[in-house]
Amino acid sequence: MCAREVEIDIERALFHPSGFGSMWTDVCPSEGCFGRHTFSLFGRKQRPVKRPLPPAKHPYSWKHGSEQGGFDLKVAAAVAAALGKKLTIQWFETENEEESFPDREANALISAGLCDLVAGYPMFGGALAEPASETALLPGHEGQNPATRHQFVELGVLAPSRPYHHAPLQVIVGPKGWGRLIETLSDLNGLSLGAEQGTLTDTIFMAYRAGYMASRVIHVVPQSGILSRLEEGAFDAILIELHRFDAYRRKHPDTQLRATNYRHALGFNMGFVGLKSRPDLLAQVNDVIDSLVTEEKFAPLADSVGMTFIPPNEPEILDRISPGHLFGG
Repeated sequence: MCAREVEIDIERALFHPSGFGSMWTDVCPSEGCFGRHTFSLFGRKQRPVKRPLPPAKHPYSWKHGSEQGGFDLKVAAAVAAALGKKLTIQWFETENEEESFPDREANALISAGLCDLVAGYPMFGGALAEPASETALLPGHEGQNPATRHQFVELGVLAPSRPYHHAPLQVIVGPKGWGRLIETLSDLNGLSLGAEQGTLTDTIFMAYRAGYMASRVIHVVPQSGILSRLEEGAFDAILIELHRFDAYRRKHPDTQLRATNYRHALGFNMGFVGLKSRPDLLAQVNDVIDSLVTEEKFAPLADSVGMTFIPPNEPEILDRISPGHLFGG
């Protein structure tokens, strides 16, 4: 497998609904929900959405009726307050489908003027490059005029803020893995492994050391409750985005699952993204992020929503995913 082929495969896995693209979505039913969010620091009044939302409180963001919360919302509120701006949250509709492209949807919302910034955006070169197409379909969003459904929007070029946290992939084990020292993926030898088919972790498991673990991987359908399956004993260990385990642990405080100390070499810093044509706004946001880092504000915000806070890693933006990143664990 050549390096270019690896990059193509990983780009697809990154934006899979259960890959790192899930960082932009709450766990929601297959018909979709208003679970992604964007932030306007200059305030735009939105009508309330009338369809019910699931009550799950995702550590990054969630909305149920008039209630909403999550780490990214708290960060956005802190940034808006520091800038002296009113914060308005634009929730938008998403489908848990492979055809969903969160980067294009976020760009369309910003380019259409529905918001100024998107929070919780992966600092990855592929997600920050010039758009592959000139236009994208505007996703369904809260307060949407029916006349704008199926409307295409001319896309701008996105630019990132400084990251404010890191989102790692972490090994989670059931009782059979308790007490095991896991320093590399090879230390999972003897354990059965669960993976959501077609995701980044599936690629990592199946390709590790030329298929060393492939015979022990049990595939499940994405969005079918892989943590619950692990709890039931369908397999012994999984590699998953840490924020998903945080959400599960909050909902199931008596869980028998444990997070190991092993984090895969491939993870993504997360931050805000806005239009490259608005450098002054991004500069102001960066100043606030720097101040919040100095004042050590991010960890308490994460703790208040039951999320494990991991500070950003170097480099701030991962330009490309090499075979070394992918298979070096």
